[in-house]
Order: sequence, then C-alpha cells, then structure tokens
Amino acid sequence: MLDQLLRIDPDDPAALVERLIDRKDWVDEDILNAADRILGRSAEEAQKLAQEAVHRSNYKLGVDILTKVLGVYPGSATGWAALGSARDSLKEWEPAREAWLKAAALDPLNETIRKGRDRFEQRRAEQQK
Repeated sequence: MLDQLLRIDPDDPAALVERLIDRKDWVDEDILNAADRILGRSAEEAQKLAQEAVHRSNYKLGVDILTKVLGVYPGSATGWAALGSARDSLKEWEPAREAWLKAAALDPLNETIRKGRDRFEQRRAEQQK
C-alpha cells in the first residue's frame, strides 16, 4: 500500500515519513534531506520524523529537524515543546528552558505543555543541586 501511494505521489509527506520510520538504518544527512522535502508540504509530518529521531535517542537529529520546522512555523507550540524536550535530553538546559517558555507562551492553556515544562524545571533544579 505504501509503495503504491509513493508511486502515485513520490513526495507524499505521510508516506515518506512512514517509509523512513520503517527503516532500521538511519543516516543523519539523508534524514535531514528528507525532512526538508517533507517540511515543504507538512510541518506535522516533519515533526513526526523529529519525534522518531528522539524516540531512537538521536536527540541531536531531533533538534536539527525541529529547528528546521520552527524556522518555517515559529508559532508551533508543540514544536517548541518537542524542541525543549529534545534539548533537555541533551542536557542543554538554557536552550531547553527557552524552548519550553516559548511553547508555554504560545499555548498557555495547554496542560501537556505546562506539565512538560514543570517536569523540566524540576529536573533542572535537581541537576543544579
């Protein structure tokens, strides 16, 4: 089914992301190039690719993709929250904090973002002890 969809539309963002997620071997440069192609049509699908990178513990790649997404869609609260989480995993405390603050400012009523920011602040405080 996925192959048929890609034959019809070789740049279908959802199909490209699914194909990439199914791959076991990831080359960061190839994934970043694919993220650029996907981002041209769907920020949501590009963000899924970043989340998969983070899921695979490739936080740097996740940060790189999310930075691209936010360069095009700076008003994405979920994008900023994902960036904050990925930077937190890299122990980049100040950039993580800035990303969480932007996410919360963009969507102050989002409970998931608020809880994520609070967990980050708690971990950060524990690290500084």
